[in-house]
Amino acid sequence: MNETQFASFLDATFLKRPSDFSDEVAYRSAFTTFLKESKQASVKAVVVYPNELTTTIKYFSKDTNRPIFATVIDFPLGNSSTQDKLNACREAFSLGAEEVDVVCNYHLLHEGETAAFYSDIFQVIDLVHAAGKTSKIILETAAIDPATLIKVVSKIKQYCVDRFHENDLHRIFLKTSTGFYQAAETASTGATRETAAILLENGFPLPVKASGGIRTFEQAHQYIKMGVKRIGTSAALQLVNQEKITSDY
Repeated sequence: MNETQFASFLDATFLKRPSDFSDEVAYRSAFTTFLKESKQASVKAVVVYPNELTTTIKYFSKDTNRPIFATVIDFPLGNSSTQDKLNACREAFSLGAEEVDVVCNYHLLHEGETAAFYSDIFQVIDLVHAAGKTSKIILETAAIDPATLIKVVSKIKQYCVDRFHENDLHRIFLKTSTGFYQAAETASTGATRETAAILLENGFPLPVKASGGIRTFEQAHQYIKMGVKRIGTSAALQLVNQEKITSDY
């Protein structure tokens, strides 16, 4: 696999806030560097907060081989109301987003509100599909035990297979993680091969995106060999150049 082929699997993400930097100048400098490196790496998509979509789209406006423009919804906690999520998706599309990475409300699972948990996901999928866009449902796999995760993935897959034409299923991703979840000290907070395998085996034909904690080319390549279609990374150029990443998400 050459660099161009590898980069076609990458979703380059910039999901830090201005409060993570010393001042607005430092934040803006870091964001500009992100855009430059994403262009240099020729990534598949760039994922930014909704308020940065306009700047991002303008930056790539003259590129004939531009990336897909994506944003995150209800990130990173996923505990907003379903209506707020739907409204946020509509607003993102009006700003030019072509894909939305939406955090599921896994808190509802913990509270035993299973029907509400699935309803939240299905309404998002329906809205995004009707808009002709791509949804990536972030399951936050570190927050769901493996047996439950198998059931969740299977149910989402079945809903989509029953509801949509097979040619449309490639626009409904199952995504492992936000990369921001705070798990127990000894547990992984992002993607693992075990959880990616659950999504791949139980979610097919829905595509899978792995994200959170993927810090080397070798790790990313292992996920691609497994069948993962997208890799989320905050350091796309370093991955393409096969450099080790020190970023914490």
